[in-house]
Formats: sequence, C-alpha cells, structure tokens
Amino acid sequence: MKTLLKVTLGLMASALLIASCNDDDDNNVQTTQEKIQHTWLVDSTTQRTVSSGADNTVTYTGTAADYFDFRSDGKLYYKVSVLPADTVAYSLIGDTKIVIDGDTSNIDTLTANKFVASFRTPATGTDYILSTSYLRR
Repeated sequence: MKTLLKVTLGLMASALLIASCNDDDDNNVQTTQEKIQHTWLVDSTTQRTVSSGADNTVTYTGTAADYFDFRSDGKLYYKVSVLPADTVAYSLIGDTKIVIDGDTSNIDTLTANKFVASFRTPATGTDYILSTSYLRR
C-alpha cells in the first residue's frame, strides 16, 4: 500500500512539473527594437533652455492627431503640432540610445505603454537646450 501511495504521489508530482513548465513560446521578453516598433501618441514634449543663468521650459501638449510611428524598416513616420507629416530614418545604439535623422537621443524610459526620450543640445559654456518627448501607446 505504501508503494502504491509513493508511486501515485510521484506521478502526480511529475504531472504538475510537466504542466508548470513554460515553453520558449511563452517568453514575452521583447527587445528594445520590438518595443519601439509601434505607433506612439504624443502626451507632451518639453524644451528646457538654460542660458546665461536663466532657465525656461516650454511644454507642448499632444493632440489626437500627433504621433510617432516607428517601422521595422528603420523609418519613422511622424506628425506633431502644426508641422507637416514627415518621414525620417532611425536606428538604435544598444538599448539606451536612438538616432533619429542623425540626432542621438537618450531612451530614458521604454515600457510596453510608455516611451520617454531626451536630446540635449550643448550651447556655449554651461548653456544647453534639453528636448524631451513623452509618448504613450
């Protein structure tokens, strides 16, 4: 009787182990490239200008017509504010930088639903312009 109980428990444990194992197909880890390749809506963009000790930030709040569409062919289709829709090239540098039309930006946040990228333009001395885009899906 004890042998039958051990065999039954062993079979049940084996069945549970097999049922709980994940296939490689269940692995939902996406690369940075896969995360970016979507149409993103514009929550807002900010431009912070620091010049001669003055610090000024201008914010643009996105509308329903504003978007960034990153395609798998390395092209970015976008429309923001009153600017006409345009298409430019983009590429990634590792997982933390994106080059858009020749300008390199930092990828500050990238999740399934949120993408924040910033670009700092040095001016003279300690002066600079920091442009940040806040995107969502």
